Amino acid sequence: MIRIVLFVFFSVLPILSRGQNTWQYWNEVGIQYPFSQSFAVGFASEQRITNNIKTFALHNYGLAVHYKFNNHFKIKVNYLHEQEKKIDWRTENRIEIIPGISFNTKKEFLFSIFPRFEYRIFKEESHWRWRQKFDIRKPILISEKKFTPYLSNELFYSFNSNTLNQNWFTAGINAPINASITIEFYYRLTSQKSLGNWKYDNNMGTTFSYSLNHKTKQK
Repeated sequence: MIRIVLFVFFSVLPILSRGQNTWQYWNEVGIQYPFSQSFAVGFASEQRITNNIKTFALHNYGLAVHYKFNNHFKIKVNYLHEQEKKIDWRTENRIEIIPGISFNTKKEFLFSIFPRFEYRIFKEESHWRWRQKFDIRKPILISEKKFTPYLSNELFYSFNSNTLNQNWFTAGINAPINASITIEFYYRLTSQKSLGNWKYDNNMGTTFSYSLNHKTKQK
């Protein structure tokens, strides 16, 4: 069964690689301090290298508060400072509210739904954006080590232009290195609508997560 899951998971990646423009590399590093099983604070930073992994084009820094009500419902409130380079660098300050609903099936698949409400503040203007993420994952054991492959899809709706203008489809896998550190690798196909046309890009990404107090790490 494990071999079948891994074969299907890695076989779909070349099929998904249909980006029409460039390859990019995205990296995120996150540090979290859980005060209890329910409450935690965190810091995260992301970097993106675009143009066939030649141009450093984005970096951000975020502070977050996490609260878990029960095994099915949690919420995250995040402040993000971001700079992105198109032609010139543009600065954004963002406030995000991210509730999450999760449930398990009898076969240990975990389904999650993450709506995200963002208030985006630029020098020229401010506006709201809504994102909707659907995620499915299943832990597997390989040589007594836990790996979690997953698939997700996230939609973006801009209230500034009143359009659905982005979509992210992601296939990835994560695994704990030890009790404090988790690493994640993923492929993401991003699509963005501009001037009535959709632009597609391929993105390879990594995420490194570190818990400063793993004995009370949020689950």
